[in-house]
Amino acid sequence: MVVARPGEKKDLAGIWAVKTRQHDAEYSAHPHIDIFNADGSLSNDTDWRLSWGMIGSGRGRWAATGAREFQLKYYAVTSNKEGVAYGFEQVQSILTLSESGDEFTGRAKWDLLDANWTVVFRGFSDFQGTRLETPE
Repeated sequence: MVVARPGEKKDLAGIWAVKTRQHDAEYSAHPHIDIFNADGSLSNDTDWRLSWGMIGSGRGRWAATGAREFQLKYYAVTSNKEGVAYGFEQVQSILTLSESGDEFTGRAKWDLLDANWTVVFRGFSDFQGTRLETPE
């Protein structure tokens, strides 16, 4: 997996404020924080509460696929209204970093999976991010 060097404005390493706009979902925009580590790991604080339950924080990987293009994939645990975990969310995204390196835009494909990894629902979302902090 190719990973950009830490601390460069042309890579994703750092802390980002992200706004996600879901397509055909019960919510329209959701802000969250994503942390892209220099080793290619990713964590976010999604924690989306929905009418049927909740999607928890995600963990995954990211890699550079071009000069300013990146792919990422992460997973989160889903739970019902009572807080009992019953499945997973899988998110695959492609994003493009701005010329300045301080913003990105992208599109994600996400799947909600049951405990046996069977897809029970699919969707798409668009998102944009603003860099909050870059590692020293």
